[in-house]
Amino acid sequence: MTRPALLPLAALLLSVGSVWGQNKPSNVPLNRQVLRQPEVSVYNRSQVLFTGQVFDQSTKAVVVRAAVRVVDLDSNRHSLSLATNADGVYRFSPSQLHNFRIDITQQGYEAYSSQVYNSTALLRNRQYILPAIYLVPPKAPEQSPGRTDQPPTDNRKPPANRPQTDTTPSPKEVYLQQKLLNDYHVLPSPSAYALYYALNPGLKDMTQVPAGYIIRRPQTPAFTTEMRRDFSQQFKDDSQNDEGAQSSLSDSIRVFTDTYQRTFDAARIAYHEVNPDSVRQLFSVIRNDLQNYTNRVGDTRRIKAMQMAAAVGVCTQTIREVMVKAVIEREEYDRLAALGSYLANLVNSNSLLDFFRNLLEGVSLARPLATQQAFFFAAFRKDVPAEKEKGTTRDALLNDTRAFTVSVHLQLTDGSVVSDGATITERYAVIFYPPKLKAIKGLHIPCKPKATFGNVNLFEGRFEHMVIDTRTGKEMQIVPAEENTFDTKPAFAKPARALLIGDVNFTEIQILVKAKE
Repeated sequence: MTRPALLPLAALLLSVGSVWGQNKPSNVPLNRQVLRQPEVSVYNRSQVLFTGQVFDQSTKAVVVRAAVRVVDLDSNRHSLSLATNADGVYRFSPSQLHNFRIDITQQGYEAYSSQVYNSTALLRNRQYILPAIYLVPPKAPEQSPGRTDQPPTDNRKPPANRPQTDTTPSPKEVYLQQKLLNDYHVLPSPSAYALYYALNPGLKDMTQVPAGYIIRRPQTPAFTTEMRRDFSQQFKDDSQNDEGAQSSLSDSIRVFTDTYQRTFDAARIAYHEVNPDSVRQLFSVIRNDLQNYTNRVGDTRRIKAMQMAAAVGVCTQTIREVMVKAVIEREEYDRLAALGSYLANLVNSNSLLDFFRNLLEGVSLARPLATQQAFFFAAFRKDVPAEKEKGTTRDALLNDTRAFTVSVHLQLTDGSVVSDGATITERYAVIFYPPKLKAIKGLHIPCKPKATFGNVNLFEGRFEHMVIDTRTGKEMQIVPAEENTFDTKPAFAKPARALLIGDVNFTEIQILVKAKE
């Protein structure tokens, strides 16, 4: 079997950075070949992303963190609020849009509104990259003719030591993200945003947040000293070298490798609605990366080793099921692909990263379904870093895990939110799991004790979660229902433990729920 060629690390990262906006900002308009999309019909609009880029008209430099509003001109129900990334790039799905307009606002520039676009026409013409937008700095105010009661305009620059007060509102998404993470120590997530919109109804429709705006926060129970002590100890336990967990991981890798080599025979399998080359390549890169990981098992923390062992075990069981049936269905392929994307984050895999990057670009799609890209966008981290933090000290070894407190907030039928009291505390069981793998209980990471407050220790990556009301046994509906995936990456911007006092740094995961209808 021919193994897929692997790109050198530098070339791979450069390719990924070009696609996802992680490389050095550039004032060169987007390269259409790099951003190629799979062939789609006008009916499979969820397969593609429309992409645009924003520049400064004078300097031609990219404009970072500009507030982008995609305005739904038909009903306004599907309008989107975005922000440009480090390359001045924004992306959005046209799946719910027909006629739309792009509005851009950014501090120090005039507001911009684009022409009206029709998504069907753009898709038919395969025009996935929108025209570049050039923002214009505001013009100096002109003195009205004939007026003599106004002082002459002073064009002199203020002295260097004169403080300048910035009263320009911040883009809402950037403002909220910074507020949640830096001021409130809350992980920015779709449910956290929904919670603050519910508590601050006027905030949702704002494009920008005015200076001095006071945000109403949820009134949660006190995070007691006893809780902090117990949660800190659990974090330290999960972050230790655990020979039992490491041994289980080594055994699971060995069993997977042996099962693959002895059992898997691509020629004996029938392929139903999946591409044989994609299946073989996926199996191959998972096997190769797991074999390469064996010399790092001894440095794998307890919670990560347990999760990896469980994921590898499911891969092994899937191979056995496929060979017994002598057929691989879409269900098995999707399961393996979700497991592969999860392992790509856990092992920081270059080859798995390359495989899923190509998959998202349409190079090796298993089949051209409208749901294909949406599945992998949810399951796969698009910004896996080039290299994790490394070190030999105990604190350095904790860097791949973070401690989280978990709070649940109940939205009532009248829209109000309950965050404290007997109706909310110690009531909800919260379970985290890899995207698209809810059915595999062996990959569930439970929050302990019941929220609010609960505690969970997670590594860097994407997760989904579910909330169970332990008084009724029913699963609650997470708000917003259509966005259950979140990324723990923002929590890794700060060290696992406070540098001066050695205490554990906690980030709160806030979850807004309501009863399922």
